[in-house]
Amino acid sequence: MRIFNTEGEQLGEHQGLAFYTIGQRKGLGLASSERSTSSIRTTPRNALIVGESLTLEKKNFVASQVHWVSGVIPATPFRAQVKIRYKAQEAPARVTPLENQYVRLL
Repeated sequence: MRIFNTEGEQLGEHQGLAFYTIGQRKGLGLASSERSTSSIRTTPRNALIVGESLTLEKKNFVASQVHWVSGVIPATPFRAQVKIRYKAQEAPARVTPLENQYVRLL
C-alpha cells in the first residue's frame, strides 16, 4: 500500500489506512525535510496522500456513513457549522444529503 505526494510521486509504503487520520503529522514513516500532513484516503487505490497543509485544503468534499440524530434524512440542502475533526474549528457549509448515507459539503 503506497504513500503519494500531491504530485503523484510515490514516497513510501503504509501499514493500512486504518492507522492514519486526516491531518496527521507524526508517524507517517517518511523521512523528509518538508512538513507533511496526511490527507486523502483513497480506497480504490488504498493510497495515503500527503503534502503541506495548504496544498491539501479542500473547498468541498463528500462524506460517508452519515448518521442523522433525528433519524430522518433531510429532503433539501441546508446550511450548517461543520468540522472534520473533533479538535478542528467549525466552518460554515452547505450540506446536501445524497443517497446511501452520503452528504456533499460545500
